[in-house]
Amino acid sequence: MLIMRVAIVSLYPLDSAHMIGGMRVAVYNLVQALSAYNDLDIHVIYCDDEVTHDHTEQHGKAIVHYLALPQRRLLPNYIRSVLRIGQFLPQIRPDVVNAHANHFAIPALRAGLPTVLTLHGVAHREAAIYNHRLYDRLRYGLMTLYDRYTLPRVKHIIAISPYVMREYGGRTKATWYRIDNPLPDAFFALPRAEQPARLLYAGTITPLKDIMTLLRALVAVRQAIPNVHLRLAGRTVDAEYEDELRRFIAANDLSANVKFLGLLDTPALLREYATCSLIVLPSLQEVSPMTVIEGMACGIPVVATRAGGLPDLVEDSVTGLL
Repeated sequence: MLIMRVAIVSLYPLDSAHMIGGMRVAVYNLVQALSAYNDLDIHVIYCDDEVTHDHTEQHGKAIVHYLALPQRRLLPNYIRSVLRIGQFLPQIRPDVVNAHANHFAIPALRAGLPTVLTLHGVAHREAAIYNHRLYDRLRYGLMTLYDRYTLPRVKHIIAISPYVMREYGGRTKATWYRIDNPLPDAFFALPRAEQPARLLYAGTITPLKDIMTLLRALVAVRQAIPNVHLRLAGRTVDAEYEDELRRFIAANDLSANVKFLGLLDTPALLREYATCSLIVLPSLQEVSPMTVIEGMACGIPVVATRAGGLPDLVEDSVTGLL
């Protein structure tokens, strides 16, 4: 039997029980599904400053290579990761590379390897939002620069949402493939134990998610539904923003109506889905958010903004409200 070696270059969970961010969840689900094919030899490469030391782990049939980057540095890690991955790829000699961001695709393209790019974000849209701090302007400046490098060169692109194709379609001659983010069967089979007026936000605590708007809406909702309860499940990315949210909660006497749950493991997250009556997502920018996909698979209605690709997931007044 002919075996194809596939290198998946992406963000990836250090701990599969506590997965941070949508791309890590989506790629973890993808690796689990692809591992069922006996003719695939799956290698995952995760290069990030979250990784403290280089090491390799066997995850079922997949081999995961964790490459460390410094947390304190002069050279941005968006550049360092390109260099490190470029040095590492020849060691595993893949037949094809599936890169889950433009900067992850650059080492494969430079090495002349067959490359499939999966786009999870729209850099120029996020850059328009994250433009207040110098660090963010530099970070998204690099991301848009990598867009300009990879899009004319890559021949195959996976779009996880029609929104990605609308945003990038005119900037590349690549062949497009529409493939949604994968999801385990457990979400489709989850027994529901809904608690009335219980709202769930599952995502990072960051300004891009615009949780402040959600809290302002909660003030108005509480007037009609005093027992409304919002549960915020996710890792805090911006501590200053969380402090701002907590000050608003205290100033508006919302402490009994809002609870920060932190980053949950998968069983705890499934319990939150089982008991909530509504998924809420107030984001300023999204492509194909896992919380909406997971919630809808559980049969939970969604209230979200019309940001980015959300109208491609939620049919207004049918499967949710936008």
